This record gives sequence, structure tokens and C-alpha cells, in this order.
Amino acid sequence: MSKESFQKKYRELEDLYKKIASKGYDVSGIKKQVDDAMGLYKQGSYDEGEIILDKARETLDRAGKRPLGVTILSILFFIGFLLSLFGILLGLLSGLLLFGTPVPSPPSITPEEGTVVINIGEQINSMILNAIATAMISAVFSLVFGWGLWKLKRGVWILLVFLGSLGIFGAVISLNVINFIINVIIVGYLLQPHVKFAFKVSKNLGGIFLKFTIACFVLGILLLGYFAIFTPCEFGKTKAEMHECYTNLAIEERDPSICQRIETKVEMHECYTNLAIEERDPSICQRIEMDWDRDECINKVAVSTYDPSLCGMIGDKWKKKNCYKDLAIKTSNRSLCEKLEDELSIRDCERSIILKRRK
Repeated sequence: MSKESFQKKYRELEDLYKKIASKGYDVSGIKKQVDDAMGLYKQGSYDEGEIILDKARETLDRAGKRPLGVTILSILFFIGFLLSLFGILLGLLSGLLLFGTPVPSPPSITPEEGTVVINIGEQINSMILNAIATAMISAVFSLVFGWGLWKLKRGVWILLVFLGSLGIFGAVISLNVINFIINVIIVGYLLQPHVKFAFKVSKNLGGIFLKFTIACFVLGILLLGYFAIFTPCEFGKTKAEMHECYTNLAIEERDPSICQRIETKVEMHECYTNLAIEERDPSICQRIEMDWDRDECINKVAVSTYDPSLCGMIGDKWKKKNCYKDLAIKTSNRSLCEKLEDELSIRDCERSIILKRRK
């Protein structure tokens, strides 16, 4: 390659990157390539300098052109927009079909019968409205992201990298491998030099978001380690496993307050019951809010400790009689059957004791 040919290509490239820079593109990397080529030229390495100039020219020629990966992402978002529209229409159609048509609900039942009335119609309507609202939000975001990627809008690039970085953080602390892989692929691609160049992202801005992404990942790892060490009953466990873990921990630490960490009342009451049985302490049962569960807890403690006096603490009359009967059968003590008062229950209790002895 001659000096004249190199100088001509150099001047053309210099004029081109200045022109592109005036349109808002970050050409700092191109300028460095051009300067490196000139350095090689001065050293007499014309061929190597020409290779660098050709690479720089290829990058400049992509200005204003949408990378293939960005096109694919944009199309995927447009598909998501269409699917969301379909979900909205499906929800509206379901609402129209059900509108004005009463949905059968259970008949009213008095509280004494121990049943809660559930309005199925209201639940279905609420589910449809929630589904429509979710689909509408998804449609808006999908359309904005799809259009922004197609038009190479820098604001959409910033938003996607920001949300993707937060997605990496969330996926790490929740151990969601699939979400982690998806977010890493999207963010990693958007941070590629040629993609940043297409979106007119400056070197400084790209560097800031790269550091932000790394910080999200590192913070996620640190929080994951914290949860694994200090919240072992929540780390990587299902709800059922979490409840069992807290129950075992409460028994191990002999601390009923640990049961309060369980979210649902039923499992929390089971935790108190298991701890009360283990500690042989009926006072723990008093922490249970529901009368029926509290009486059941006292019943189990009375049977496990062979203490009929505890049955007197039970409020429900039927449950109290059942407690005496359970103890009478377990201890084969017919005198406890007398606590049942009515003749039929007493005979049934005594019959159960006799049948037990025969086995």
C-alpha cells in the first residue's frame, strides 16, 4: 500500500467520523483507531495501518443501521404486544359473557355451622379484571420497548439495561437460573460496543451502566450469602419446607416466638401445637388465635402428658369431652369416661376401652 493511498483513505475516514460525530454518535473509539493507524503509518507499517482503517470504516458504515440482534429483540417485543392485546380481548370477551349472568354461590350459612360464605361470582370478576390490567400494562411496555429498539432510541436502551440489571439482581437472590440467563444475555448484548454505537451511547454512559450491572450482580451474590447464613429457613425453600424448618427451629431453640415467622395462620398454629407437645406446656397453646385450633392443641398436650386436668382448659364442650375420651382410651382408665356426663357417650367410651384391651 502506497503512502498516497493511505493518506487518501485516512483523510476520507477522518472527514467521515467527524461528520458522524456531529450527529451525536460516540466516535472516541474510532478516533483512537485512526490515531493508531497513523502511528503505524509513521513507522512505515502501511499494511497494518490499512487494516485498522478498514475496521474503523466498517464501524462508521454501521452508523444509523440497526444491528440484527436489536431487530430480533424488537420483533419479540412486538409479538409480546400482540399476545397482550389478545389477552385483553379474551378478558373483555369473558367479562361480557359473564356480565349480567349470576354465578351460583353457596347458600348463606350461619357462623355457628363453622362455614364461611364465599362469593364465587365476585372472585371470578376480580380475577378477570386483574388479568386485563396485567395484560394492558404488558402491552404498553412491549410496544414502547419494541418501538424504541426498532427506532434505536437511546432512552429505551437505558431503560432496558437498567431493568435487565435489576433482573439479574432479582434472579440471583431468588436462585432463578432461567431469568438470570435471559437477563445476562440481553444486558450483555446491549452493552456490546457496536450496539452502544448504534444507540448513540457515549463511552462514559456505557461505562456507568456496565458498572451498575456488575454492582447488581455482586450485591445479589452478597445478599444471597447473607440469606443463606442468617435466614436458613427461607433460603431456597418452598413454603412447606419453610414452615417445617421454622417449626423444627422453634423446638430446637425452645422459643415459641419463632413460630410467628410463619406466614399462614394454620401452619403457625401447627408450630405452636408441636412445640407445646414437645415442651409439655399447654400455656404455649394460648398463643393460638383460633378457638378450635387452641382447644385441639390443649387436647394433644393433655393426651401426650397423660394429664386429664388439662382437658378442663378446653372451651368447646364437645372438644372437652373428646379430650377426656382420648385420655380414657389411651390410659384404659374407665373413670375418665364418667367425665363425658351423658350415658350414651359414657358407654361408647367404655366400649372403646374394652375393644382396645382385646387387641
